[in-house]
Amino acid sequence: NTVEFGPLSFRDVVTRPELHGRQMVFDRCQAKAYGGTITGWLAIDLPKTDPEGRPSQATIYRAHFDLVKADLATLLRQIGGNAEGLSGTLNGWVEFSLPADHPEQMAGHGELVVSDGSFVQLPVLANLLVGDPGASKGQDRLDLRFDLGEGKITLIFALIDSPAARIAITGHIGFDGELRLSLEPLFTNKLANAITGGFATILLNPLTRRAARFAVRGQITNPVLVSNPFGKANE
Repeated sequence: NTVEFGPLSFRDVVTRPELHGRQMVFDRCQAKAYGGTITGWLAIDLPKTDPEGRPSQATIYRAHFDLVKADLATLLRQIGGNAEGLSGTLNGWVEFSLPADHPEQMAGHGELVVSDGSFVQLPVLANLLVGDPGASKGQDRLDLRFDLGEGKITLIFALIDSPAARIAITGHIGFDGELRLSLEPLFTNKLANAITGGFATILLNPLTRRAARFAVRGQITNPVLVSNPFGKANE
């Protein structure tokens, strides 16, 4: 009752298989994963054969899955990340197609929301902020929309909203875990006024915010923050 997909694993899998011509469909999929549940469907396009009975094309997987109330720390530990001090609840969905012989050609899109989180106090993010970002644990939120393709996850929209600050994220994450991200703090009025003495609208202009931009490099299991005021996420 356990299915593994790369570094991910799903337990207590229940589904209803049906064969439609050369397509095997697993409908009404249900599974447990990382303290939450997954529902959706998976279709397998079986390859046609040539006159000698050999496959003439690759098997293709197509799927849509919804994730409800999974635990962020549990997921990160599963993929080898450091989850110490992390918390959050994940909800979202993903839709993709995947050639069996070339998994790096996966294509698709999805959305993810992490709510009731504690992750802004991590060193890679806390270095961007002023004050103690850990003073309001459990109040961080991440909204994320992404595309899958060309061997990477491209962020279409990503925003961390926290009592400490709002942080916009651009760039991409490779299927191999390589990070090419850019972080830009979007100071709230309260924090901006505390820093600038009330002249936030004058001093925190786009150029000033650009000077606060940082890049995240390395692997998803070991991110490194570097100053990157004038660079781009893919540099």
